Parts: sequence; structure tokens; C-alpha cells
Amino acid sequence: MWLWGPPGLATSISEADGNVVIYHESMDTTRIVHIGVDQHPVGIEPSEMGHSIGRWEGDILVIDTAGFSAGVLTGSILHTDQLTLEERLSVIGDNGRLQISWKAVEPVYYHGILTGSQELQSTDQELMRYDCIAESPETH
Repeated sequence: MWLWGPPGLATSISEADGNVVIYHESMDTTRIVHIGVDQHPVGIEPSEMGHSIGRWEGDILVIDTAGFSAGVLTGSILHTDQLTLEERLSVIGDNGRLQISWKAVEPVYYHGILTGSQELQSTDQELMRYDCIAESPETH
């Protein structure tokens, strides 16, 4: 398992059963990237993280995600269930940083391709659980 990011925002990437598992410390979010799968299954149940399939292009992990439930990506970027996302993840050899670049296609709200990138620093901090439990108004 490898860890990147500052405490409170760490991301771990590991392998399990031939797939890649990405865990984001913030909100305890886990993604399974299905390796060796060419297409998303028919009738994906939409979810906040969607359904991810991946392949290796040399040392770059290319992740294709579809099947998102409608919502908000970050800030004010709205999206429908038609959103698709391609991410490219690679480790920068000289400093161990994780380079992430992405392209998103949202045909309902946006014309063209949305793009972005970020770089996470390698860390040896202990991975912590977010453990946030939302209570519904009915429990008060």
C-alpha cells in the first residue's frame, strides 16, 4: 500500500484480488478499479463514486469511470448521470509524488471536456478513519 497527501486528506492505493483499491481518508471513501475489464456492465446502479475500470499504459494507471448518480463534483460543478471521467495516475520517480490528471465529459451541463490535475506528496503518516456519522432529523 502507498500513501499520499497531508494528514486528514491521505489517499492510499493498494491491490486486492487483481483490482486496484483507492481509499480516500476524507469521508472514508473506497473505490474499486476493476482491472482487465474492457466495458462497464450494462445497467450500472448509479452511485456517488460510479463504476471504475482500469488498464495500465506502462507505469500509468488509466481509470475510466461511468455510472455516477447526479450531483455536484466539487464546489459548484453540477453533473448528471451521464458524466464520464478518465483519470491518469502515475508516480513521479524522482520525488515519489502521485500525479493525477483527469478529463470529464458532462454532455448536459457543459460543452467540451473539463480537465484538471493535481499532485499529492508521498507521506508516511498513519492512515486515519474519518468516521463521520450523519444523523437524520428523525433521531432527535
